Amino acid sequence: MPHVTPESKRIGETFQLRSTDVVVLSFPKTGTTWTQNVCEQLRTGADGYNFDDIGERQPWIEFAYDIGIDLEDEQAANPRIFKSHQLLSAVNTGGKYLGIVRDPAATLLSWFAFQKAKGRPGYAEYADANEYVVHRSELFTEGTIFGTNIWEMYAELWSARNDPAVKILVYEALVADGPAYRNHLPLINEFLGLKDANDVLYSKVAHLVSRPQMVEHVDKFDDHFITNRGRELGRALRIMEPAAKVRSSSDKKSTLTIDTEDWLEDQWIERMTPLTGHLSYDEFAAAIADLSAVEEEVVVELENGNRRSMMRRQSSVHIGQMPGLRRRRESLAPHE
Repeated sequence: MPHVTPESKRIGETFQLRSTDVVVLSFPKTGTTWTQNVCEQLRTGADGYNFDDIGERQPWIEFAYDIGIDLEDEQAANPRIFKSHQLLSAVNTGGKYLGIVRDPAATLLSWFAFQKAKGRPGYAEYADANEYVVHRSELFTEGTIFGTNIWEMYAELWSARNDPAVKILVYEALVADGPAYRNHLPLINEFLGLKDANDVLYSKVAHLVSRPQMVEHVDKFDDHFITNRGRELGRALRIMEPAAKVRSSSDKKSTLTIDTEDWLEDQWIERMTPLTGHLSYDEFAAAIADLSAVEEEVVVELENGNRRSMMRRQSSVHIGQMPGLRRRRESLAPHE
């Protein structure tokens, strides 16, 4: 983490979470910002965009000291919420952890575009993600992204899937659940430990976290608070480059070549299959989504014309949906 001072790292490492604290924990570009906004709107009763930057309301643990935030302070609303891109095993113990997983191919495209927009070496000199993989694949596969890589992050989340203090969201299931997010908003609300939610609140939150609303308030999600405070206090080793994290659905999207897709599949089989038993991300994502499945009562029509009521396990996404969700335009999708 080249931006962060040793003192900020030390304070981040020794900070003790409360049992009610929630850490939004994810690999970059997998839906972190959208999830943070959902949590913010739920805990404030859909108060809207009455904040300057989400990074001020929900501190990034490792950056806190360098930008003048005391992690022990109370926040504007409860529960306290923090952000981290560290491994689950590297994050402070004692709290609850809300993780997100997303198709590595889509994550690679988004991560490359985000870093190239910042003009960072290792990205700026390449035309697209395919060229980047050919020349600098180690930047994505080794421990250079907040000390980890996407496969290590996912494997650790999988290992903790049955821990009640860990909840894992699937990006593609969020896409399938949009634009109302009626399956996910109650799930996240319950995990935050909030009460008294109803359909009216969920409708308000769904509107506030829609793409048009987040695009309209794009400056709330660009890390300018970290940038400005880094300059004001002069503590940071390197000033964070601000960059928009919410894209318009009309933004031009690049694609991966067959060679890059094959490389990602090989990485999955080498790094993930031995640890999870899943041959692909689609299998992995469907299995995680099934952890949040609910029993639903359905009425089925019998051959004799009679009807019968029965209970069926309804998952928010299944493996057969994944190809279609991958092709679907993200006009309803969560933001990164």
